[in-house]
Amino acid sequence: MRILSKSSRALFALAFAACTSMVPWHNEPIGSEVNLAFTLEKNLVTLSTVTVDGRTGRFILGSAARRTVLDPAFANPARSHIVQVAEKERW
Repeated sequence: MRILSKSSRALFALAFAACTSMVPWHNEPIGSEVNLAFTLEKNLVTLSTVTVDGRTGRFILGSAARRTVLDPAFANPARSHIVQVAEKERW
């Protein structure tokens, strides 16, 4: 176990305090939270709380896609859809 000197500990504490107080969202208003549940299956992020038009399915997060892609057998591509990403829990 390595013991830090007094000045090293002070420098570490100062850096830690600076990093934790300067997060980009520190001025954001506090509101209700929405949680997104997912699992990692075969290196794919599978979203388990997503519904499209109230229907559940197997939805995989693809961060490289510019648009949301749905199988036409699941959702009619000729009309718009309601996508609910998460369920809201009240405490």
